[in-house]
Order: sequence, then structure tokens, then C-alpha cells
Amino acid sequence: PASRPTEGTPDLANTVADLQVVGAEPDLQQLILSRVQTKLGGVTSRKQLEQDVATILGTGFFANAQFSTRNLPTGVGVVFQVE
Repeated sequence: PASRPTEGTPDLANTVADLQVVGAEPDLQQLILSRVQTKLGGVTSRKQLEQDVATILGTGFFANAQFSTRNLPTGVGVVFQVE
């Protein structure tokens, strides 16, 4: 089983250098981007991304949502995948 950080473990914050939503029509992509706390050029963390996924699911438009990240020279790239 994968270990999960315990309370008090620092959650590293990264600058968002790229932010995408895949699996949704353009109008729903804009809805997602307007609701999540993670913003292009802002700072995010794993905890924040998990909260954003909960926010996306809370819209009721999607049965599944997840995120992936990748390291970029200027920060982190974030992709929200929705179904």
C-alpha cells in the first residue's frame, strides 16, 4: 500500500506553469477553471489539487475526475482529467 503523508508533513507548493482540463467541452472547461483554486501562475500543492478534484465532482457534471502533474522548467504542469 502506498504511504500517505501524515498531518504535519509539509505539502510542497509549486508554481503552476501549465494548467489544462481534458475530457470536457470548452464551456465546461471554463466552468472547472473558474471553480478550482489552482490557477495558472499561482501556487498549488497535492492537498490543493485533491480539494480541486472534490470541487469538480461537486459540480455534478462529471462522474470521475483526477489530476496529474509533471515537472516543467518553470514549475509544474497540471492536468485535470474529467469524465
